[in-house]
Amino acid sequence: MRKLKFTVRAQRRHSGKVKQESRNIKLATKRAARDKKKAEAARIAGLIRATRFSQLKAMRNDELADQLKIYKLVLKRTGFSVTL
Repeated sequence: MRKLKFTVRAQRRHSGKVKQESRNIKLATKRAARDKKKAEAARIAGLIRATRFSQLKAMRNDELADQLKIYKLVLKRTGFSVTL
């Protein structure tokens, strides 16, 4: 009878370690993306909403983009308005 170089248990441990490394890399990228999204949402939530046209008129493009993000990310989630 021939001796095995590795036992089945050792092979499973080795393959598990290899899979764990790739899994940790994937999870790290997903966690970084989630944290980035959370930080952006916190930044947007802290912005002041422009309620008058004159305020919007005085803004630059990046500030206007932030105002649109406020509408898309904050106001749409908090509720909806009904028009008749």
